[in-house]
Order: sequence, then C-alpha cells, then structure tokens
Amino acid sequence: ASRVAWECSSKWEGSEVGRVCRERSCSAVAMYKIPRDVEVETSRCAEECNEWIAEHVDGLVCMDCEWTPICNPLIKYNPVSVVQLATRSSCLVLQVRHMDTLPQGLVDMLADPDILKLTFAFNNDQKNLCRSFRYQKIFFRNVLDLQTLFKTQRRLRDIPGMARVAAEVLGVTVDKSCQLSDWDVWPLPAWSVRYASADAHILLPLARHLCPDKVEMYAPDQLSQPTSDSDSGSVGE
Repeated sequence: ASRVAWECSSKWEGSEVGRVCRERSCSAVAMYKIPRDVEVETSRCAEECNEWIAEHVDGLVCMDCEWTPICNPLIKYNPVSVVQLATRSSCLVLQVRHMDTLPQGLVDMLADPDILKLTFAFNNDQKNLCRSFRYQKIFFRNVLDLQTLFKTQRRLRDIPGMARVAAEVLGVTVDKSCQLSDWDVWPLPAWSVRYASADAHILLPLARHLCPDKVEMYAPDQLSQPTSDSDSGSVGE
C-alpha cells in the first residue's frame, strides 16, 4: 500500500498540477475564487439535479467532471465520481459515482442543441462519462471546449493547461491541490466542494473574454461580471 501511495505522489509531483502547486507557493498571482453571491449546492440525488437544471440552466452552463485518480496499473479507468455544473449565480456539485444512470435532466441538457455547454479539456470527461454509464445513451451537442478555443486563438502547438489559460486570460491562478482527492466519499469535504465548484465556475469568466459573442448569443444575462469576483463563497460540509 505504501508503494502505491508513493507512486501516486511521484506522479502528482511530476504532473502539471504538481508544478502549478509548487509555483503557487512563490507566486503573488491571486487565486480564483467564486463570488460570494454564488450559491453552491451538493447532491447525489437525481431529482435534485433535475430540479437544479430546470431552475438555473437557461441557454448556457459550465461543466466539468472529476474521478478518483488511478494508482493501480492493473486498473484501466475509474468511473466518473462527480459532475459539476455552474451558471453565473449557482453551482451544483453532483456525485454520480453510485448512480446506475445519469439523471434524465442532465442527459436531456447534454443533448439540447439550444444550450451551450462550456467545458475545458472535455474529451476525457466525455469518454469517461460514456464508459461509466455505457448502458445509457448519452449525446453531446453544442459543447464548446475553451482549451481548444484558446489553443486555436493563440495558434499554439502545445496543449495549454487550465493554469496557463487562467493566468493569461484572467490574471489568476487555479487551485489544483484537490484534484487528486477521493471523490467517492460522502459527504464531500468542504475543500473538495470549493475546488470542484470553482473549477466549473471559472469557465464563465474565461468565456466572457475568449468568446463574448457566444455568451451573449446563448445567455446575455451572464455576460456581465459579478460585483465580487475576488471574493469566495462560503461552502459548508
């Protein structure tokens, strides 16, 4: 067990996440935090997810996924544990690890061409969602990957990570120290919820800078900046 833990630690130290966290300790760049007026909810109930989408999603939603990291070389993949959804005023951190199927409201939202889904490096998330719920038909329509957009706009050869994009576009850094958490535990710790909600919510200010025309087309009410972008919302356990 100790050898596996050491291998996980070594992989983390050598990854971009580890590099960003080391650089963060000697950097004066501000950390991105969701505004105080953004409501953060956690759930593992399909009906609550459906209700959240019906209430908050109208034209545009930010989306991300998390799963527990793989440390055993005999395991090919870990199922998606958490799906994060965010709008200007609300975030939902939904634990899906023990669901047999994704909530119908979420499936309908993913397939809806009239709802713009803002994502970042979503290819792996999409593949893992389909593997995790392989007995369910999941269609992805109108998905905009901001990583790909940034790469195209800047004519980059390499694939930019979130840390670079956030720094260049917003002048902030992102806290990735919780990315390798155990996302299967419930209730999720407060620090994991803070990380997960911020990781999805940051996509909206990024989109305001990278593709304001898209934001205005699908959700003009979300084009304006919150009045307290530098403040963090309180997240309970």
